[in-house]
Amino acid sequence: MATPELKQFGELEARDFERQPVWVGCHTADYGQPWYEDTDEETFRPFTGKLPADPAEGIFLVSAVFELRDGSRYPGFVTPAAEGWDKGPDGRPMFEHNHILGTQQPQMFVGDRLFGFWGGMLSMTSHAQRELYAALGKGPDAIFPVRFIASAGFTTGIGNGQIEAFTAGVLTAFILIRQKLYKTRSSRKTSRTAEHGAVWAGAAVPGIHNRKKIFNT
Repeated sequence: MATPELKQFGELEARDFERQPVWVGCHTADYGQPWYEDTDEETFRPFTGKLPADPAEGIFLVSAVFELRDGSRYPGFVTPAAEGWDKGPDGRPMFEHNHILGTQQPQMFVGDRLFGFWGGMLSMTSHAQRELYAALGKGPDAIFPVRFIASAGFTTGIGNGQIEAFTAGVLTAFILIRQKLYKTRSSRKTSRTAEHGAVWAGAAVPGIHNRKKIFNT
């Protein structure tokens, strides 16, 4: 079997999602494949399975459109949340302070730069705020709220949402320097990722989502 196109998370560009609207994490989908040992938790490939993709089956990055308050639009992607993302097998809430953005992890391209909108309890630094405003050439009143909508037909999960503001403890924003996905292997046939050391309890669903580790410059 031929090795598919493999890209590290930090190498993904807006044009990648124009030609391949859905990417899947290799460490959640390709265990046992010949190329698996050549990948790590940051490696993604174009999803070639049946669409729409089911977020319960791996970590997916799905093309999305971000619309700012002033009506301007930017490309990006989200990790869709599965229905019942915040509930356990018994249907009861898993955590007291869940927020779906902790699972969706919306990411927006501004030119050749990627900006994320989730940071748990980590406050956005004034420097990072200025970087985003400078890249957009806009102030917060023209930016928020930000609506994002996953491209239609590519996922069964919840890929739409709204980002209200930069708020410490609930919503923060940061320049994504690097993403680390931490995995736990449940069997020889499946590999799933889990949130380790979550900065906000209940920010993600164990087993279907990833943690972002930010390295400040």
